[in-house]
Amino acid sequence: MSSRMIELRPVDVVLGLLVAVALIMGALGLRSPAPASAAAGSVITVSGEGVVEVTPDTATVSLGVQRQAATTAEAIKAHAAAMNAVIAALKQAGVKDQGIKTTSFSVEPLYDYSVNGKPPALVGYRVTNMVTCESQDLQQLGQLIDAAVAAGANQVNGITFTVKDVAALRATVIDKAVKDARAKADAAAKAAGVKIRRIRSLSLESPFEPPVYRLDYRKNEAAGGAATPIEPGTQSVRVVVSIIFEI
Repeated sequence: MSSRMIELRPVDVVLGLLVAVALIMGALGLRSPAPASAAAGSVITVSGEGVVEVTPDTATVSLGVQRQAATTAEAIKAHAAAMNAVIAALKQAGVKDQGIKTTSFSVEPLYDYSVNGKPPALVGYRVTNMVTCESQDLQQLGQLIDAAVAAGANQVNGITFTVKDVAALRATVIDKAVKDARAKADAAAKAAGVKIRRIRSLSLESPFEPPVYRLDYRKNEAAGGAATPIEPGTQSVRVVVSIIFEI
């Protein structure tokens, strides 16, 4: 009976050893250590709120002229005369040229639908022209609007209040929110007897929205010629952030 030599390569030896180790560890109920990158550190997740009470410093008024006549030429002519007077009144009240902007202009036919059984009859044309004017003089805002109405404006769509330096306001309110979140995390870490190592992630839970709110205009007919009172008031701007701190 002839014997035959079996030649083992180094790679076969290594593979055999790995299989043997795996069998032994399985029998003993042991597991291979997880890679360091797979281990997740402990974290504290908190939310922070930043609130700033804002007093508006800028007002934008939407107003205009609407005129109608039997023909388009007559309607446009009547509108142009009134609109020029309104713009002149706005400038005289202190609104700068760059603060006045045309937002819409339209010409539309007018029909009479009251006659039953007959097609609607064309009775004239209506011209509407709207502008916005921006002013930082909020104390004189009522007088500005009254002057425009007295000059011929018969369309006042309201007043929008906001702040001019939106970037500075955004930075302030987000800074407050982040500091609030950090204070909460520090308190939680102290109570748990751990230390905060670093920020793992930070996100805005609520987007920053600049303060913009509107006020309807009503002509103060009972004030005996006094300017219509306009009170901008204040508004709260709020931002919420969510931060995950690693401990």
